[in-house]
Amino acid sequence: MPELPKPLKAPRSRPRLIPRRARIRHRQPNPLGDYRCQVKEADRLFSKYVRLRDGRCRLCGETQGLQCAHLFSRRYRATRWDVRNAWALDARCHMKWTHDPLGWDDLLRQSLGGEYEVLKTMAQGRGQADMALLLPYLRGLLASVELSSST
Repeated sequence: MPELPKPLKAPRSRPRLIPRRARIRHRQPNPLGDYRCQVKEADRLFSKYVRLRDGRCRLCGETQGLQCAHLFSRRYRATRWDVRNAWALDARCHMKWTHDPLGWDDLLRQSLGGEYEVLKTMAQGRGQADMALLLPYLRGLLASVELSSST
């Protein structure tokens, strides 16, 4: 059986000078864009505050490679930026306790006492932070810690 020729493509009406992805598209501004930027800024300020406040790992005392470790997950917006909900941990301790959630829970119960139930109840609530109030609050906290650490 003879092979049929491939159909010819119709010529384009105009040459494509700019690739499709590079063309400027006029879109409506994303209403969540500002909020996401504010969340990133709040996370950055909060992390810096916690690391400066503690100055060393709360578990082993290491001073290098500190990270902000949330006692209850960051996904709980009601306690995400609560200063009682974070400790400075070095990377090794942070990784160790991240991979041992039952041990972490036991450690928190022993370390926090009654505060544990308060934070857990808050975390499971439906609270949401008001960014217009939160960002200036975090900036003030950070400034006070930087001021006290410089003197």
